[in-house]
Amino acid sequence: MLLKFIGLYTGGRNTITYGGVTFEGYEPAEVSDPVLAQRLLGSEFEEVDPLDHDGDGEKGGSLPKRGRKPKEKAE
Repeated sequence: MLLKFIGLYTGGRNTITYGGVTFEGYEPAEVSDPVLAQRLLGSEFEEVDPLDHDGDGEKGGSLPKRGRKPKEKAE
């Protein structure tokens, strides 16, 4: 299960090691023990969708949209 440390109550700390899993910054980390994962879910950790590659809460990455740029209007 992918979990992300959100650090609401840690006084500004954004990196923590808990249960042998290190969460660096606000990047997701894989927690392989389901009991530990359920214990971590709550005020300081949240589950991340495995298809959310850039952490914005939506599936997919943050690649720019493809296609031509819109034409600029001549004044």
